Amino acid sequence: MLKKQGFDVICIGIQFYSKEKEKMIADRYNRHQDFELDPEVREPAPFIGISVIDNLNEVKSICDKIGLTFYAVDASGEYQNLITDKLVAAKIGGMSFSPSVYVTKLIFEILLQKCQKLKADHIASGHYAKVLKNQATKSFNIFVANDVLHDQSKDFCILDQKILSKIILPFSEMRRVEVEKIGKQILGLKFIESVDKNFDLLSHQKMPQFTLERSPEVMIKEGAVLDLRSDTVITDHEGIHNFYYGMNDLKTKSGLPLDKSMAVLDIVYSTGSVVAGVLSDMKVQMVILKDVILQGELDITKPVDIYLKVNNSEDLLRGTVFFNNNSFCYIELEEEYHGLIIRGEYVAFYNKKGVSGRLMGGGEVLKAGLIDNGEFLKLPKYDEFADDEPEVLVDIYKFKL
Repeated sequence: MLKKQGFDVICIGIQFYSKEKEKMIADRYNRHQDFELDPEVREPAPFIGISVIDNLNEVKSICDKIGLTFYAVDASGEYQNLITDKLVAAKIGGMSFSPSVYVTKLIFEILLQKCQKLKADHIASGHYAKVLKNQATKSFNIFVANDVLHDQSKDFCILDQKILSKIILPFSEMRRVEVEKIGKQILGLKFIESVDKNFDLLSHQKMPQFTLERSPEVMIKEGAVLDLRSDTVITDHEGIHNFYYGMNDLKTKSGLPLDKSMAVLDIVYSTGSVVAGVLSDMKVQMVILKDVILQGELDITKPVDIYLKVNNSEDLLRGTVFFNNNSFCYIELEEEYHGLIIRGEYVAFYNKKGVSGRLMGGGEVLKAGLIDNGEFLKLPKYDEFADDEPEVLVDIYKFKL
């Protein structure tokens, strides 16, 4: 599409996955794992939903067919440092993590480097989002793509103005089905089926083993599974890395299944506790964010009405954001949200819903819960042990191999 518009296009294929490096890590801990690609998804199983090119020669052949220059970049080391290590750390620490946000950041940082070396004017990708220049402020703003169903604007929140000023997104006005039609009919391209946009990599069945292979044993936290309502121990467990938020196929240590209505509502790293209860009991009125990044010109001296995007759900939550001066903010929701908003996941907020929505900012969830008589509660009131829960004693994101 860019070539037809008269651009001289240089293609960059970024390789995030190194089979050899992954095997080396596994061998380091003498817990070797088979790293064959999953034939159903054409990606290494622990990396489902993450951008992986398993055959750079295939990509090069497409570029040759179109008549474009192609370069390959090995970024597996950077991916290990910025994505995989944090993913493992989140799994160890009983937190969430949003890989797509940081993968997007890595992609555009690499493209910017190559742009400068190759003396190119712009960087482009197939993301579904809009980046438009505000002629009054000369800054670049991020908007929801025309294809709201596949919108990826949330992932752009972490990008700075230097990158945004060079971005071209050819698919911003198109729907994915139209893009696939062009690719299949004109170029004969194969398209990998989209992963469920709300797929949580931390819930993948291979993540516990994947985590063990990359973690010192001292970091593995054993403990007990607790019943939220009765404040009693249901069973002991061999490590919180075996659990994820919302998990409902819980079993005792001996393998006996628990009540299907019981799901994981909280994971406490400091005590090794896994809190189980009924998912419908969870209510969120307030969300506290850290490492907040704001986009565009915002007056942070007063509250702002926003729409909060959690995960990749199409349903945005209406609320009001209150800013602090140290990259923190808290959001009061207009209506109670029934479900989980998990510590560590990345959320974004917009000025309105739909195609014309402008991304205002985003950050990492520090806490989410409800207010009861002026008291902030992460879990419902009848949970006695949560009142005495200490703050996390370890900054889990500082964990490095």
